[in-house]
Amino acid sequence: MRRAAIAAGAVAVIGGGVAFFLLPTGPGPRQPAVQPTTTKAATQPAPPAEPPVASPHSASTWPTYGRDALRTASAAFPRVRPPYAVRWTVRGGSLIEFPPAISSGALFFGTNHGRVLAVSAASGRTLWQREFDRCIAASPTVAGNTVFVSVMDPYPCSADHDPGDGFVVALDAATGKERWRTRVGVTESSPLVVGRTLYVGSWDRRLYALDRSTGRVRWSFATGGKIKGAAASDGRTVYVGSYDGRAYALDAVTGRLRWSRAVDGPIYANPALVGDRLVIGDLSGTISALGLHDGRLLWWTQTGSYVYSSAAVWHDRVYVGSYDGRLYALRSSDGHRLWSFDAGSPISGTPTVVGGIVYFARCSACVAGQTRLDPRGAFGLDARTGRLLWRNADGEYTPIVSDGSSAYLVGYSRLYALEPVR
Repeated sequence: MRRAAIAAGAVAVIGGGVAFFLLPTGPGPRQPAVQPTTTKAATQPAPPAEPPVASPHSASTWPTYGRDALRTASAAFPRVRPPYAVRWTVRGGSLIEFPPAISSGALFFGTNHGRVLAVSAASGRTLWQREFDRCIAASPTVAGNTVFVSVMDPYPCSADHDPGDGFVVALDAATGKERWRTRVGVTESSPLVVGRTLYVGSWDRRLYALDRSTGRVRWSFATGGKIKGAAASDGRTVYVGSYDGRAYALDAVTGRLRWSRAVDGPIYANPALVGDRLVIGDLSGTISALGLHDGRLLWWTQTGSYVYSSAAVWHDRVYVGSYDGRLYALRSSDGHRLWSFDAGSPISGTPTVVGGIVYFARCSACVAGQTRLDPRGAFGLDARTGRLLWRNADGEYTPIVSDGSSAYLVGYSRLYALEPVR
């Protein structure tokens, strides 16, 4: 979660066109000095491909951050394509940093000021809401009839609160009633549910495995730095990155370390699993592919600035944004750059691929007052060619998720239902 002084602007969205709004103000983060973009394959040969275990989230919804346990952030959904008409709009009241989870006709999301909302996908009507008076900077996860939410410390969520007083809370999906909560320190790690276990990282430097039904801690594993991103899993192994600059592979049942691998900088992004490899970016600006089974470096590519963005996976490609303002499309087998798109302003959130279109947003909170360009806005590109197909004036971090019939756009502090115009 980035801490800039932010003021929400008034926004008008008209179909897929451009609208005008008030810019936020406040300082953005300082850019590191990094080398120009290059791509190099590692000298070791890639291990033979072994298909991962099927994701537990296989229904035609979007029940967790990145849609599935592999964190692919993609779905076929061929009917969900622009042009779009706005069906409804919901105001969150403060920054919505992470997209909603979608399950059983409802959308669930949290806001920077600690509000958790459930809204009807059909009408946008609020079904229930809970107030936690603490920052939320993660997507909920829905499993069965329960919504799991990662909660930080009280607003304004200072980085000085280390490890702080955060928790994971389980809410009834129909009513919002609290079922259990477990204190794990400050957490902005979107929960991962695999079977009966929930995995979540914390600023206290640990990855926790909790019993999904009770919140009881089954095991925890200590890394050398804060865990800010989400974990990913192929069903047997859980993978996570840490601010100590290492990626970790842990036995999903016992928490035993299988391997760890140093990359070039602290890791904010979550791993994305594609075939026999893990793709992850770091704050040095490097995107690395590691072997799932042994952590070997298979290839790496350097961007022009920080990589907060997690990768989206579509067929044999991965898509990653950088603070250098570019979205990169890379071949997953060797990291070869297929194309890149210059958005003109930092990209912090994870792209998503829906119906063969890769969606992403510029980060207005990252560059407030530091660019002549309007820093807010969402884009949709042809996932094969990088050609611009759609653009919208509102949009922040990870802008688009879908349930197969509509797209849902995350604006700075609003959520929009976008209906494809046939």
